[in-house]
Amino acid sequence: MKKPKSKIGECEYHLCRKRTKVFLCKYCGRYFCKDHIKPQPVLNFQQVSTSKEPLRSKLEEIWRSEKGHPDYAYTPIFWKKIEEEEKIKTERMWEALDTLKELKEVEESKIHKFIESIVNKTKRKIKIRINLKNILFGLIFCLGIFSVVYTLGRQHGYDFFNLPEKYVQQIYTKTNEVRSTYGLHQLEKCETLDKLAKVRMGHILNYYKTNHQLEHYLFEMDTKPYLLSLGKIGENIFLVKEGYICVFFIIPLCVPIGSTGEEMVNGWMNSPGHRSNILSSDYRFISVEVKRYEDKVFALQLFSSSCN
Repeated sequence: MKKPKSKIGECEYHLCRKRTKVFLCKYCGRYFCKDHIKPQPVLNFQQVSTSKEPLRSKLEEIWRSEKGHPDYAYTPIFWKKIEEEEKIKTERMWEALDTLKELKEVEESKIHKFIESIVNKTKRKIKIRINLKNILFGLIFCLGIFSVVYTLGRQHGYDFFNLPEKYVQQIYTKTNEVRSTYGLHQLEKCETLDKLAKVRMGHILNYYKTNHQLEHYLFEMDTKPYLLSLGKIGENIFLVKEGYICVFFIIPLCVPIGSTGEEMVNGWMNSPGHRSNILSSDYRFISVEVKRYEDKVFALQLFSSSCN
C-alpha cells in the first residue's frame, strides 16, 4: 500500500518526537515534521575534520545544523552530488586555463613590443644621477621625521613597538587589578585554557574575514576536547579599529594609534555582561589572546572555573 505524502502523526526524528503534521521522506520512507523533513548526509567527525575548504565549511554547517534528519539512504546521493560539482569546477578551470593560454600566445609578441617601446622612451627621457650627499641627507631627514611621528604616537598612548604580546600582559595585569579593587581573588594562567584561546581566536578571525562581523559561539567542534576539563567557561571579545598619525615626505611615515590593554579592560567593565565575567567569583583561571588584522585589533578573554 502506497504511503500518504503527509498525515497527522509523530515526527520520527529521535530528538523531536512531537505530534503534528508530518511529511513522507522520499529517500528513507519515514515521516518527519516540517523542521526535520529535509534529508541530511550521515557524517562523522573524521570526515568533517579531514575535508578541505570550501567543503569543510559546508560539512561543518550540516554537522551543527538542527534542521533536517540524518538519512543513510540520502548519504550516497549527497556525496555523488559533491563529486559532480567538483568535476564541473575542474572542467571549468581547465577551460579557463586553455583560454588564457590561447590569449597569451596571440598577444605575447604585441605585449613585448609595447613594453620595449615604453622602456626605450623612458630611458631617453629620464637621466638618473646618484649623489651620495643627497642620499645621506635623505636618510637623516627620514630619521628625524620618524622621531617626530614616534613622539606623537607616545603622546597619544601608543608604543610604536607595542606588539600583541604587550597588550596581553596589560590585560592580565589590569583585570587582576580590577578584581583586587572588589576584594576578589587573583586569576591564574592555565595551559589548557591558553590552547583553547588560540583555537577560539582562529575562529573569530576566520569568521570576521568572511562575514565582516564578530561571532560569539564558543562551542565549536574543535573546542569541545578542551571544554571537558575547564568547568564553567566565560568569554569576552574586544574589537577596536586603529587610527594613524602620518607625516608625508616622499613616502608616508605612519604610526597606528589604538587602544591600550588597560583601555580594553575599561571598555569591558562598562558592559554589564563582560563586567560580570571579570568580577565573577566562580572563575579561577584566565587566558588572553590578542591579534591584529589589517587596521583592527582583536582581544579575547577566556575564564574558567577549573584547569586540568
